[in-house]
Amino acid sequence: MKQFALFLLACSPIALAATLINYQGGQPASAMGSSQLEGQELGDHIYGNTANVYIKPGNDPKGVPALSFHRDAHFRRAEVKGAGTYSAGKSYRVNYRFSLAKTHSGLVIFQWKKEDKVAAPVQNIPFNLQFTGGTLTIGYTAPDQGYATIWSANSPLSLNTQHHIELEFDTATSHPNTLRMSVDGAQVFSRSDLHLWTGATYPKFGIYRGEKAATGDTSPDLDHVFDSWVYQVVVEEL
Repeated sequence: MKQFALFLLACSPIALAATLINYQGGQPASAMGSSQLEGQELGDHIYGNTANVYIKPGNDPKGVPALSFHRDAHFRRAEVKGAGTYSAGKSYRVNYRFSLAKTHSGLVIFQWKKEDKVAAPVQNIPFNLQFTGGTLTIGYTAPDQGYATIWSANSPLSLNTQHHIELEFDTATSHPNTLRMSVDGAQVFSRSDLHLWTGATYPKFGIYRGEKAATGDTSPDLDHVFDSWVYQVVVEEL
């Protein structure tokens, strides 16, 4: 009887759930995935941390262990491509704890990114978390369609404060997908008419875009200098 009970437990959905990422503040970026750094232009890859752009373990300004992301004004990317294998017909939960020193229109802190951005149907970024000014939004790209904002927060995100975002979504290909999001414990978004899988796709965490333009941008450099601290990333296949 005991062996039969253990067999049932091993076959239960809970037992079959897999943790793809379990990052805790202070660990190296490799515990979350692979670092991606870029300069001004797309494809201007930087291999290794510099004083101008980096991802490295350390402490936030309050002394809390975290993974520190930094970009100077003319750098477009400091992101970690999440570890793990992601597939069609699955459900995922993402828990993401972070703080930001600054926000700016166009700054992206999370991407659900398609591997082949030109493969039909075209869907480079099924969804992301992006700022408009200081307001967090969800951006969505339907297959073969343009990018659209499908949710905006009611107030600006507080800075230098830990926030907790939880995402749950599925990648079924037989019907539209559901995406739910909670911010600091309160559900703020739920839709079940989205398409979130049209080919190999994966999560990315960090700070992307919002950089100062190479020419013709008269805004102060400091408006485009970004720091983020990530305290936890847990991704589970449900």
